[in-house]
Amino acid sequence: MGPTLLVRADASSQIGSGHVLRCLALAQAWRDAGGTVVVRSANMPSGLRAQWITEGSRYVHADQPCSHADAQETAELAHQVAADWCVIDGYDFDETFVTCVRTQTKVLRMEDRVLANASSADRLLNQNLGASRTMYPNVEPSKLLLGTSWTLLRREFRVEAPDGIDRETALVTFGGADPRDLTTRFLDAWASCHQDVTIELVVGAANSRAAEILDLAKKDARVRIHQSVENMVPFFDRAAVALSSSGSTLWELAARRVPA
Repeated sequence: MGPTLLVRADASSQIGSGHVLRCLALAQAWRDAGGTVVVRSANMPSGLRAQWITEGSRYVHADQPCSHADAQETAELAHQVAADWCVIDGYDFDETFVTCVRTQTKVLRMEDRVLANASSADRLLNQNLGASRTMYPNVEPSKLLLGTSWTLLRREFRVEAPDGIDRETALVTFGGADPRDLTTRFLDAWASCHQDVTIELVVGAANSRAAEILDLAKKDARVRIHQSVENMVPFFDRAAVALSSSGSTLWELAARRVPA
């Protein structure tokens, strides 16, 4: 059995699924290299959980997310599975949490906001455009993995998009949860437009307004609605343009050459 990676990340209708999905990209690469993956998460939607299990990961539920008890239980799990590394991804995991887990294993901290104090992790990864060392004056430069050369792409997006694709639709997707309800706002605006364009609307697994969105979409024959999609590549490859929330989806769209 190869080295073990422990992942601690959450997904929900409030925080979306971006943390979990970019960790899934790393987990896929870890598994492809012969390693073992354990994911500990709170409130992960069943569709996302199924993706991890399909990839061969062991799933462990987390109670009291981001609490002191959560930190201790994550550290204990790292010890039990003999984790070589633990990836921590989420805005609510503080330095005390990271320090606790580091008593049992090395920690990679995923980051896309500038943390006030991120010096306790063994490595810090910020894949955003413009990420630089000056953003982390308290972190040793050798710990920093910064910029788009470290972009995490799931397996399906690591294959180059073919030339000559017939792109004839417009893709609309606002992530796994869409907590700001941009999907409903888009549909309201689109109803007053008279363009003869086919809209492929993807609604994430954690979207709490999915039923309402489905009812709205049925009123417009130009809109095709898709729910809890596991593989976005066919939708990207049909799209001449995409309207998307920010986050990891932007890197996936770029990888498939979709103007967004």
